[in-house]
Amino acid sequence: MRLFNIKSKIDPIVVATAHKVGSTWVHNILRNSLSLVKPEIEVEYRNNPRNPGTINLSKTGSLDWILNHNNAIFKSHSFPIKDQHHANVIFVTVIRDPRDLMISSIFYLSHLDPVKLDTLIERIDP
Repeated sequence: MRLFNIKSKIDPIVVATAHKVGSTWVHNILRNSLSLVKPEIEVEYRNNPRNPGTINLSKTGSLDWILNHNNAIFKSHSFPIKDQHHANVIFVTVIRDPRDLMISSIFYLSHLDPVKLDTLIERIDP
């Protein structure tokens, strides 16, 4: 459903947030209401090589790559390198009460497959 009929060029938008704060929800609301595209992120700029949906802004050149995509939206759980900023990239973030974030994380983890949860714990505490 298109809320706005936007025909002009929109600078790339990056929803850059911490985990479990509603970034996917904000990303989808913006993408659908502004009729933005979600390009597949090149492997070298992905947060996880197997996940084409999240970009790692800490990698050199990631913002330059983003600048080649007008009318596009990206999601990230990282922040740009200190000296790597572009006026033509719009950043959106979400601030969430840490207590609420912890409750959300507990519910999320409680619904994981026990094998996946063990794998996650091993990655955090080898």
